Amino acid sequence: MDEDLKKTLFFGAFSLLSSAGLYYFNTKLHDLNEKRQMLADQGVCYTPSTLEQKRQLFRDSAGPRFAVVNGVCLTRKHAENAVDKVPSGSKKLYKIDYEVELTTSVAIPQLIGSQDKEQEFVLVDPMSPKTSQMAVVPGNDAVGYNIARKRKFYKSVYDYNRRDSRNYDKLSLIAYEGSALSLLGMVEYIPQTDSFKMTKVAGFISGGLRESLKFFDRQITEIRALWHLTAYLTGIFATITGFVLYSRYQKWRTELRMEQQRLEEEARFLSLKRMPSSQADQAGVICAICLGNPSNVISIPCNHLSMCIGCFNQMKSRYLNGQDRNFECPCCRIEMNTEEYILVEYKPGEQ
Repeated sequence: MDEDLKKTLFFGAFSLLSSAGLYYFNTKLHDLNEKRQMLADQGVCYTPSTLEQKRQLFRDSAGPRFAVVNGVCLTRKHAENAVDKVPSGSKKLYKIDYEVELTTSVAIPQLIGSQDKEQEFVLVDPMSPKTSQMAVVPGNDAVGYNIARKRKFYKSVYDYNRRDSRNYDKLSLIAYEGSALSLLGMVEYIPQTDSFKMTKVAGFISGGLRESLKFFDRQITEIRALWHLTAYLTGIFATITGFVLYSRYQKWRTELRMEQQRLEEEARFLSLKRMPSSQADQAGVICAICLGNPSNVISIPCNHLSMCIGCFNQMKSRYLNGQDRNFECPCCRIEMNTEEYILVEYKPGEQ
């Protein structure tokens, strides 16, 4: 595999990967903008009690609808009792741990471990006389915004692979039972039980609709920045790939032109009458390269008749392909011209 083909495959692969990333971020950006617009059109935060008033809207929808719902997070067991009897912070309903390496110039959060797999809990509307409830199932990709967090600085164990030890900052985002939160997610009406269920939680928000919109604005800004970066990389890799392909095309055209010239020269050579080898040997005009054919090429600029056209073309091809460093006359070692030379035709009876 030649070097140009390796470069083409390498940059082509990166172009495809960056294009796939561009498509992913574009889809993600479209999804976030669509959800944000849905929340903006919603205008208010739903509660379990107002969902009862919007029952027909969710019942008529083809599937779950994205919405923001306010309420108090409780386990189903505690939700069956009076809300005011539940102590605040009695149970961690959801927890996300992020581990940030402090020694890096750009701290990139890396999700470690898995989120707490709690049982299905309930979102309660304490302002409703009937204490309206909605079932909630935590999602696997939910994030927290403006909620309680804990920080812990610690030093990692000595890493023998890196030959150093690293400092980390561990952030924990926690949603406690009894806390008033807004939950972003897909709300679905369950006709079998005539109740509502949040099938996928996208985020825990401390606040209302305004904070939920800010949450989306922040995510949209981050995804848009990644989209621009990916688009920039895609353009760079596509440009490099195009340049390599164009260079390969130019090289192919040059090689094709040289091959055509070689074939034309060989045809001309075959049409020429050649001096018999025995007579050429006696006359001292035998090819200095192959020592078999009569010399019929006068090299420029030294004007030596020292080789046959076949050997001349072979030397020229090796020189132009980089296999030989020099293209010299075998008699005087002067650099020969690759484009200009003189073909000599043998005419019987002439000396």
